[in-house]
Amino acid sequence: MKTHAIFLFSLLIALAAAQQNEYTVQFDTLEIVSYNKDLIENPVVTLFKFNETSQAFNGSGILKKDLGMDIKVNMDAAKVEDDGKLKQMANVKDVDMCDLIERNQFGLKDLLKYGNFTTCPWKAASYVISNAMIDVTKLPPKAPAGKYIMNLQHFSGTTELMQTKFTGSVIPKAQ
Repeated sequence: MKTHAIFLFSLLIALAAAQQNEYTVQFDTLEIVSYNKDLIENPVVTLFKFNETSQAFNGSGILKKDLGMDIKVNMDAAKVEDDGKLKQMANVKDVDMCDLIERNQFGLKDLLKYGNFTTCPWKAASYVISNAMIDVTKLPPKAPAGKYIMNLQHFSGTTELMQTKFTGSVIPKAQ
């Protein structure tokens, strides 16, 4: 579903677009914290192990109204320190999701092939995404190893669509 894809697309916002082969990303949880019931119905997302080396996600839901082109995301990312405390790593606001997708930033447009959603503007419809895999080679090099928490808020104009949260780890590959 487009709204679920928004938060997964958004998780890459804080990262620069560059090829890398130094690490992998292990997603632990994907959670829909809240959503606007006037605009979204029955949002569901499932993270799973696709095969021995890849994770994937499925999502579905109904977008009840057209959203247009003004889709923004705010992101707060923190690294979990050894003592359990959170270290703020990134805090970005009002990032234009339509532009990121259109430019295929972080390979976001590539994810469209896994479902029935399109680039902006987004129309009211029932959306599904199946067996979607994020290509971690499109993430930037030199990401610090460790466990991370990312909170996202998604907006259409000034109307909040959804709040999401994910946890995961950056794991260096053996050299």
